[in-house]
Amino acid sequence: MAASQAFSDPVATALARAMPIFAQPYQGTSGDIDEFLGSRDRNALLVGSNGVFMGITRPWLIAVLPIMTAAVPAPYGSVAPRLTLRCGRIPAHLVDQARQMFVDALPNEAAAFIIWNEPAREFRLERAGELSATPSRIEYLLPDLGDGDFIVADMHSHGTAPAFWSQTDDADDRNHTRICAVFGSLDVSNPASFTAKSRICANGLTLDIPALPVLQEPVLR
Repeated sequence: MAASQAFSDPVATALARAMPIFAQPYQGTSGDIDEFLGSRDRNALLVGSNGVFMGITRPWLIAVLPIMTAAVPAPYGSVAPRLTLRCGRIPAHLVDQARQMFVDALPNEAAAFIIWNEPAREFRLERAGELSATPSRIEYLLPDLGDGDFIVADMHSHGTAPAFWSQTDDADDRNHTRICAVFGSLDVSNPASFTAKSRICANGLTLDIPALPVLQEPVLR
């Protein structure tokens, strides 16, 4: 359903306009899809011969993520998965600073955010405001964002335990669209020793990415 279509029920129409469905053409291009990918804050479903994909645009992100593969042939073109950082790559020194922050917090867990300011096109690191922190759990507040600020990465540590996604992480990450990372196996005597996992979280979807997009943009695998 394109955004211009309507159902008999106004609520159904409003929901469909909030999450329209676009078919990938077998040949040529689609003005609706091109317009969607150029937008700043929209969600859509893209249907192709290879399956159904969630499309998400934000001022800092364009994502086309697989939801399900096609069970039967469809007369459409193939949808290409995509993960583009409009904000650019995350500066490596901010990730290094966050990791050192987590080491300094040992034996407790800690959390931090990488925030991108669109007008200035600058990144910054902010430590999360902690409600409570122990060696096995942390509760923290989201940062206060100014005009043009967007959270790009939400990072936390697991102290000396290995990096893994806990059930709490999974529940929290369903509610946000951002890159999430967890650092583990931290060692005060050897700050360079650590394990890490990262993923893109978007509209309830989570998809592992090989590493934080510092040296290159994340690649979907």
